Amino acid sequence: MAKALASLRGAKVASILHVGNLLAARQIETFRRDDHTEPEKRLMLAVLEDAVACFQKHIHARTDAGKRMFRDAEDWILEENSRWPFSFQNICTALGLNPKYMRQGLLHWKVKSCRHRQNGRHQQPLQGHVVF
Repeated sequence: MAKALASLRGAKVASILHVGNLLAARQIETFRRDDHTEPEKRLMLAVLEDAVACFQKHIHARTDAGKRMFRDAEDWILEENSRWPFSFQNICTALGLNPKYMRQGLLHWKVKSCRHRQNGRHQQPLQGHVVF
């Protein structure tokens, strides 16, 4: 399924966006360590990592800046416009990821995080698992 994704601020994206198999996790690490990876793909990976980090870190933000960061990340993830080279859709495709699958997983994580919050438990943004 996945040919790409790397670590997200010290935590493996594979542990955040649990892809469900060992082979995918190995492919992710191979992509990260590959010195021959095209610079454009490295940039795309950085953009995707930052968006996921903002989405997860600021989901329950209380400041205007945090709320804006979450909203911007969520809007970018949900946008299905593929005319822009750095759209969520195009980045996922270029990295060998299924954009619909990723989107569904992130939305599932959001719902789970909101439920935890309502129940008085806060789901840590960089340690929660999205199970696809």
